[in-house]
Amino acid sequence: TQPIIILGDEKPEWLEQTATDFVASFSVNMEAAEGARFVFHHVQGQGYHAVEVLPGLLVLKRNNISRPDVTNRNDELILGQARVPVEQNRWHTITIWAEGTRIYVYLDNNLVLSRSDNNVPLG
Repeated sequence: TQPIIILGDEKPEWLEQTATDFVASFSVNMEAAEGARFVFHHVQGQGYHAVEVLPGLLVLKRNNISRPDVTNRNDELILGQARVPVEQNRWHTITIWAEGTRIYVYLDNNLVLSRSDNNVPLG
């Protein structure tokens, strides 16, 4: 199924490639050895940021500046990571707030990571 988006004739700010500020929130419920990945600030050929959620661990990454390929995860740089109580078979809410060069990552409404990255890709 597809989500319903109601905007009328308006174009949302977050569709603009120059937009760097946003808040995104999603919920995960993982089994055994599963994980979740959320890619943001993605501009083809320039770069991206990603948050990975694993049982017990949250990781904030960005692309390798010389090779900004979203499909090549081996070259990614870790900006920060935190041991967190992400348990299997339980719902958790992840919120990412990006404002300028600052990135804040929340788990279940608790701030667990805060980093600044001057390499925010702009379209």
